[in-house]
Amino acid sequence: MSKQKKNSRILPELSVVIPIFNEEKNIKPLYHQLKNILTQLQKKHEIIFVDDGSTDKSLTEILNLKTFDS
Repeated sequence: MSKQKKNSRILPELSVVIPIFNEEKNIKPLYHQLKNILTQLQKKHEIIFVDDGSTDKSLTEILNLKTFDS
């Protein structure tokens, strides 16, 4: 049995990793613009935000993005 059949998760064809440091106001617009572009590419994709120790509400904004993709 192949690894893909064993694991029910569909692997992305494209991963976008974005480091975030005190960017709370930019996270949501960036996500929506990037999501639109990635959807147009018609590739399986994932967007990974990495909070690099923000002291603002960046982490909260990142976690709130789950409501758009759930």
